[in-house]
Amino acid sequence: MSEPKTITVRIAVAVDAEGKWFASGWHDARGNDAMTAASEQVALGEARYWVTAELPLPMVTEVPGTISDSELTDLAAFGNDLRREEMFSCAVLVQKAVEELRRYRAAHSTPSAGTVQV
Repeated sequence: MSEPKTITVRIAVAVDAEGKWFASGWHDARGNDAMTAASEQVALGEARYWVTAELPLPMVTEVPGTISDSELTDLAAFGNDLRREEMFSCAVLVQKAVEELRRYRAAHSTPSAGTVQV
């Protein structure tokens, strides 16, 4: 059995005099970006630390499976129903936005001379 693959992470930690702390880090952080992000979240006069750890990468397991024609048909029907619901939800949101815009315009507009409001 092969050794699990690992990744080395570097995490910035800032701790203030009251013991409040904040940690920050990400895979492509440059320079002191993570430390700046951490120190901005605690009170001034903070202590700053770098924590380096070796962490195992998650193991991806493949599970073989099959799906029957009837299950595939059911899945397709579910997807179609879901899309219909999403489209309906979007339509409702657009309708509400248009109504809100009309209310806003009515409350904040003053017709100028010679303008006909519809």
